[in-house]
Parts: sequence; C-alpha cells; structure tokens
Amino acid sequence: MSTAERRRAVAKALPLRPRDFYVLLVLAGGELHGYGIMKGVERESRGGVTLEVGSLYRTLDRLLAAGLIEEARADSAAAAATAADMERRRNYRLASFGRAVMRAEAERLQEVVRMVQAKGLLRGAGEP
Repeated sequence: MSTAERRRAVAKALPLRPRDFYVLLVLAGGELHGYGIMKGVERESRGGVTLEVGSLYRTLDRLLAAGLIEEARADSAAAAATAADMERRRNYRLASFGRAVMRAEAERLQEVVRMVQAKGLLRGAGEP
C-alpha cells in the first residue's frame, strides 16, 4: 500500500466510535485477552463505556476485519495450554494500521478541543 493509499485508508476509518477508540487505546498499552480489554475500557473511560461480552466480541471481530487489531501469536506459556484454553484466551494487539488510525483520531480530537476552546466553551489552561 502506498503512502497516499494508507493516508486515505486512515482518513476513511475516522471518526472512531467511542468503544472502538477505547479498545484501541487499551491495546496501545500491550496485548490483552477479551476480559482484560473489557476491564481496560471501563478503566480508561472512567466507566463511561462498558462492554458486555457479546458487544466486546462483535467489536473485536469488526476491528480485526478492518485491520485495526490482530490476534497475538501464542507465546511459550500459551503454547502449553490446551486448545480449549487457547480459544477462550485469545490475545489481541494493536496492528500498525490501528496505531496510525489512533494517532490520526487523537490529532482530530485535539483539533476539536482547540476549536471548542476558541469558542470559549471549554476552559483552557490558566482559566478559572
């Protein structure tokens, strides 16, 4: 994929849904399994976004299909687990495309905050 095609693909992925944003944000800290992602999203969003098991796996499937996340390869400890354990404990990580989309979304949100501050609708640094 050329640089221009990648830029277009990133732009097309924006804006992110809040739950997608938080899943990607949590995975930016390292690979996790589903339950860890659920708890991380709840923590990072300060309870504003909660994922039930069904919505979590629909979200993960969509993010996988979009190339934003990927399944992590099994490490040596996971290799010793049974196939059933592996299915229950699939780990996910942020894909390089997902990292590019997160960066673009953060820049987009930063610009939105600047516009809101310019209109006096949000307190800026040093304001009471």
